[in-house]
Amino acid sequence: MSDVVPTVEEVQDIIAAQVQNYDQLPPNYSAKKIGGVPAYKLARAGKDITLKTKNVTINQSELISYQYPYVTVQYYVSSGTYIRVLAHELGEKL
Repeated sequence: MSDVVPTVEEVQDIIAAQVQNYDQLPPNYSAKKIGGVPAYKLARAGKDITLKTKNVTINQSELISYQYPYVTVQYYVSSGTYIRVLAHELGEKL
């Protein structure tokens, strides 16, 4: 099976499409509190947890470097945005 290597233009298009206002679901391993307990503690204990989405704004994104398979992006975001969620979404789309 051969890997399909995304072009710089494809990476730039996906990063540009991330500039938006949307409801982001925090990761289960986060400091978000559920009943006063950080979600990561509940997740580590194997508990089922349901986090609420939070409205976040990605104001600007800029591709700093791209050398497959590494991508460096600079984001300007609202408070409470999880960058690792943006990175995960970018990886899924690529």
